[in-house]
Amino acid sequence: MLPHDPAAAASAFAAGFEPLAELSREPGSSGVQSAFQDLLSSRDRELLEDRQHAAAFADTVREGLRPGTSGAGWDNVSWIGDWDIDLSAVRCPVLLWYGSDDRLCLPAHRVWLSENLPHTRLVVHDGEGHLLIYDHLGEMLDALTEADTQDPASAGRL
Repeated sequence: MLPHDPAAAASAFAAGFEPLAELSREPGSSGVQSAFQDLLSSRDRELLEDRQHAAAFADTVREGLRPGTSGAGWDNVSWIGDWDIDLSAVRCPVLLWYGSDDRLCLPAHRVWLSENLPHTRLVVHDGEGHLLIYDHLGEMLDALTEADTQDPASAGRL
């Protein structure tokens, strides 16, 4: 369907997220976590052994899908099809944080974003997965609050 019909592709992707949306409405977090099992790095699995992290992960998925699956569908289109915005027009500093072992966001995605967004700082943590925020939130917030807002090129200076 891509690149010729992005709306149809988004709709097809969104339909694929319906089972996950149903799982996310069930009490507890094990259903959501099991749905992602094949996409989690070993570090992600370790993090989700902690009940608080597992609950936070399930809550995030539930909240993300609460209004429906359309956004998830368009998110997938954004990695495959053309974007309808000019990333070179983004003028604010952008910090991109990735784990080297992230199995949900492929390395090509982070490289493409870092090359197409001006004023971008790419931070990759070795051995981390998609859920690196659980270990690095403090660093992320520090980098955001230390960035010189007058000089976009200094964003994320660590």
